Amino acid sequence: MPAAQLCFDYELMEGNLMKGLLKIANLVREWKAMATVRADVEMLATLDGVEGRLLKGVAVPESLYLRL
Repeated sequence: MPAAQLCFDYELMEGNLMKGLLKIANLVREWKAMATVRADVEMLATLDGVEGRLLKGVAVPESLYLRL
């Protein structure tokens, strides 16, 4: 489902949705780092690809420059 449709259905601002998804992606990254330190192979396998699925095509940090 496109991000714009999600925002419309749940009455969210698109920026807030993107900000939330980026926060979740950062949490996943930290969790993977902890699993690496603990050598928790099972958790690493579970988290493999989660960050990519969150960010791919949905949450892409935009540049500070205007697109022309």
